[in-house]
Amino acid sequence: MTTIGLIGAGNIGSNLARALVASGYQVVLSNSRGPATLADLVAELGPQSRAATVVQAAEAADIAVVTIPLREIGKVPVAPLVGKIVIDTNNYYPQRDGQIPALDEESTTTAELLQAHLSGSKVVKAFNHIGAAQIVQDAQPAGTPDRRALEVLHADLDDPSGLASAVSGRRFDVVADFMSFTVERLERHLELFAGRVGQYVFISSASAYAKPVASLPIRESTPLRNPFWQYSRDKIACEDLLVGRYREAGFPITIVRPSHTYDQFALPIHGNWTQIARLRAGKPAIVHGDGTSLWTLTHASDFAYMFAGLLARPEAVGEAYTITGDEALTWDAIFTALARAAGVQAPRLVHIASETLARELPDWGPGLLGDKAHSVVFDCSKVRALRPGFSQRVPFVRGAEQIIAAFDAHPEIQGYDPALDARLDELVARYAG
Repeated sequence: MTTIGLIGAGNIGSNLARALVASGYQVVLSNSRGPATLADLVAELGPQSRAATVVQAAEAADIAVVTIPLREIGKVPVAPLVGKIVIDTNNYYPQRDGQIPALDEESTTTAELLQAHLSGSKVVKAFNHIGAAQIVQDAQPAGTPDRRALEVLHADLDDPSGLASAVSGRRFDVVADFMSFTVERLERHLELFAGRVGQYVFISSASAYAKPVASLPIRESTPLRNPFWQYSRDKIACEDLLVGRYREAGFPITIVRPSHTYDQFALPIHGNWTQIARLRAGKPAIVHGDGTSLWTLTHASDFAYMFAGLLARPEAVGEAYTITGDEALTWDAIFTALARAAGVQAPRLVHIASETLARELPDWGPGLLGDKAHSVVFDCSKVRALRPGFSQRVPFVRGAEQIIAAFDAHPEIQGYDPALDARLDELVARYAG
């Protein structure tokens, strides 16, 4: 029988214990005041529960639950939880926890703070968006109609029969399609969800807007055309298919065109970590063009906030929306922000024409000539009408700090490429003289 170790036995912890015991788990309870203070709760729960110290609960746990005030997470024992799943129920309440600058600045999350403390454990978030009493009050056996639950379906998107089996008998209020990059895959999805979805949200790309850019700002009415990049042409073809289905059959589409969405694990520059390593080594990074073209980067959390405002909104059906950040930064500014986050205060930047880079480094070509070489400034007033009052919460200077911190903490994802480094040296010598 699986044993759940609860570190904390307040409102959430005690109700979780009740639900867990009812579901057949063994529960070991602990709090900061000692096992004796838990006698009444243990008596209520019965023989599947016992009280212990915090360390004992961590040692006994197959799975642990940390449900104590955020300010106290530094007291959670580390060694007994190595290799274990730890469920984090925390939310941040400054009036209780005091001000935590990293959370105020949105440079980290509560779960990431606990994960940093329990570096040898696997921290997952749960039970922080439900009232403590509802954990027991709303509990229902699997299969109960209208049961509160989050269901995960597993299927291969390129296995039509397997996907059809996974969604069989289900109807969806919203399907958000981030994974259709070709008309062929999208057609299969449209056939699969026809008649069983209230809104089908397709993630296209702002790179679909006409290149070269004829005028700024770019709006949803800007024509779609990109002769340089097959990825963009495929997204345009998908949009054409969706609009046709909407007009002919009323299929409930919404199209979203993001521009360069990133998070802490996504470097938004060509050359990726190799360019950062060059800067740290005192060598120049290569920037396409003259470094002054404008670019818009969108942190994933900002995208998510705006994106959520489109879901299950009847007025969004049949419409297209651009979702981007507010900043329009030069590429020199983007490289400089990354360099300074990496500890290089005066980075050396060498500028080489985009066409030259596309010729010398063919893998860079489509994304440069079809997207990044062009100045882009977007008008997002249409989506803001559904999310009044929104302003970008993560400027890129902060996003750059998050990126460098994440890559420094995870060397295995850096992907430094010595062959590319040598090739960039050659290009600097040839074109920067």
